Amino acid sequence: MACYAPPSQNTPYHVIARTSRIPLRARQVPAQPLCMSSTPFPSVASLVFASALVGCSPPPPPQRAAPPQPAEAPAPAPQPAAVPVALPEPEAGTVKLSSAFMIGGDMPASERDRIADEISRAIAASAPLFRRCYARGLSRNPSLSGDVNVEFVLRNDGTFALLRPGPATLQDAEVVQCAVDAFQKISMPRPPSEFSMSAPMQFRP
Repeated sequence: MACYAPPSQNTPYHVIARTSRIPLRARQVPAQPLCMSSTPFPSVASLVFASALVGCSPPPPPQRAAPPQPAEAPAPAPQPAAVPVALPEPEAGTVKLSSAFMIGGDMPASERDRIADEISRAIAASAPLFRRCYARGLSRNPSLSGDVNVEFVLRNDGTFALLRPGPATLQDAEVVQCAVDAFQKISMPRPPSEFSMSAPMQFRP
């Protein structure tokens, strides 16, 4: 670093005075050396180049997004409980209504015949009910056979005032009672007044 030393004390000071009524006094200021660094200052071009290098630095690598997580599959809906299907009850044998039935009622004979004919057709159409009763008896006794009389009194609204088993040759009380109960499921006609009847049925394998 080079220093510039001012003149020594032997060097006369230059006294600056101006024309004024007030006299000016000369003041001595101690001389201080002026030092300059020998290190050269950076040039403008080098500063521009350095700033360009800073501005041209490669950008940081982009952050890779995490792969999307697969969506969870919804839980399967609970399956409804299976409803048991009732199998039809088996039928067996042959059941038919005999023509030797007895009828009674306070009405003209023609009216009694008409009502008896409607009842006979209703009983014949319900033969599957009696064949189911007969199938139970045949499962216990394959040679079971016989006749069953069902006695009943029918009201004018089609309901039973009396329903009971009559004389029977079929040797199975369960089948006989099942045949009597089956009459409750038959849609009977409506007579003008109470109508009594004995219906003999034949059960054959």
